[in-house]
Amino acid sequence: EIAWYYHIRGRIKYIETLLKNPDIDNITLAKNEVQNWLPGSFYTDNAIGMHCAYDMSKYGAFKIAFNKFSIDLLAGVKNNNTIISATRRNTTPYWKGTIDELKEPSNFIDLAHFSEILSKNIEGTLRSSSAALVKAIDDMIIGKHVGSKRPDVAGLSIYYPINGLSEGWSSWDSTYFAEGTGGDWSKYLRQVNSLSGSETGQTEFVLNSEGELVARNAGFGLAESGLMSASEKQPVTIEFEIESAKNAYDYFINLVSNRETDDPNQFVYLGELHRGLIDGKKKHQYNWDTRLPVLSLEGGGAKAPPVGSVGVDRKELIGEMPLYLGGWWSELSDDLMVSYADYQGPGDEEKMHLILTTKYLEGGAGVLDSVMLDSSLENQPPDGVGESENQTGPVGVDFEFEPGAKLWPVYYMEEPDSENPGEWKPYFTWFKDGYIQIPENGKDGLVINWVGVEPGDYRAEVQVSDYYGNLSEELKFDIRVEGDLKSLPGLILSTEGARVVLSWPMEGGGEEAVLQWTEGLGEEWADVPSGDLGFGGAGRLYKEGVTGETRFYRLIKR
Repeated sequence: EIAWYYHIRGRIKYIETLLKNPDIDNITLAKNEVQNWLPGSFYTDNAIGMHCAYDMSKYGAFKIAFNKFSIDLLAGVKNNNTIISATRRNTTPYWKGTIDELKEPSNFIDLAHFSEILSKNIEGTLRSSSAALVKAIDDMIIGKHVGSKRPDVAGLSIYYPINGLSEGWSSWDSTYFAEGTGGDWSKYLRQVNSLSGSETGQTEFVLNSEGELVARNAGFGLAESGLMSASEKQPVTIEFEIESAKNAYDYFINLVSNRETDDPNQFVYLGELHRGLIDGKKKHQYNWDTRLPVLSLEGGGAKAPPVGSVGVDRKELIGEMPLYLGGWWSELSDDLMVSYADYQGPGDEEKMHLILTTKYLEGGAGVLDSVMLDSSLENQPPDGVGESENQTGPVGVDFEFEPGAKLWPVYYMEEPDSENPGEWKPYFTWFKDGYIQIPENGKDGLVINWVGVEPGDYRAEVQVSDYYGNLSEELKFDIRVEGDLKSLPGLILSTEGARVVLSWPMEGGGEEAVLQWTEGLGEEWADVPSGDLGFGGAGRLYKEGVTGETRFYRLIKR
């Protein structure tokens, strides 16, 4: 059996079935077990949950079909058939254990789905052996639950790293399955590995400053767009073009900030903005309206603060202040987001590490759908930063948030590796006072909404992945979020002889306003030096001699 969740309710039903029917046969017992496992109210279960029972008396026929499939697959990949690598990327994956793995392909895929796609898209003997394997797996299935976002033919997982199997890794060969089905699958995985690193099969690439995919040894810099401005009313367009879309599979855009700690070389990933398929297209764009998912208390007013403690006076807002969720889109869904959190029950000294799944409804509101326990963050030191260590996979639980408990969003962070110049070291980070205190109505008192980020400078990082899981270097877009213009007063224009006078009141945000000018719309804005400003009446004044040139002025708030 394979299960993404295994419910306590299902185990109880299984035992009850045995007690009531001690003479029940194995096939009927297995059917009842799968039926009783069926998920309850969680959207996540119904979307990507999976549970299956197999008739092992038909395992021999499966082995024969699998061995023939592996032989034909090995012959196909030796001919560098790109359909096979494309099929691997489009096959249903299985859950990954840590947050840094969410940006990478899983090591396990659904064998039935893999062979089913090949049977419809490839020619020759591999087409027929793929179809035969699909039938052999289907014949073994006694009963199954498949989530709405899983393909109907899914049912059996197999180890298939995106880059295949390296020669130095032998643990796979010693597994029962490998020994019982011959070595052709292992040979195939090693052939995949040799192709992914060879000169002919190499698909590693970087995005250059023009957004083109070029050889990895080429130079790479920042996007030439310079600093771009954005607000909720005027979204910023993040766009890029790849030189060849043939081997590119998907891309994702992360929002990054280095303002959340005292060290400007520490970059905190506030969340993933978008994930999309390349789908053979060279040009791609995404319009970001400065909003990110924010976790807050019901009725608390979801205005997102910086996640860290630098320059933030939380005082009595500790436990109540809205916080960035720090989520990543599930690769199986465009309405399901995954994030990490630490949980500490009332009176508890130790924290529990949780994986949260958020379901987004029409209109953008998020519902905290389900919780899994995670053990991959066990080595976090008490100062709030812990290095990534994958120990075991997540375990699904019926988790209850206790009133008075504390919930810390956990963020992915990178900083330069002092031991390996040029490399980046990944961490998970949380902030001592950056937690939400669980209200009396528990999980129902928590809300998740898309809210505009705090005004300031951010970086959007675009990465492209190919069919072998190779990631491009990041294409970086520096973005300045201007803030809410409604909080600023209007500019008053008048004349004084041969001079133009601009003025604005001090109230309504005017005290913090910065006057800027430009010679043409679409041109770069420049600050008017503060020394050129004066005071008059109830506000500030700026006087400029009349010329024949056109100038535009505006107020901004930093």
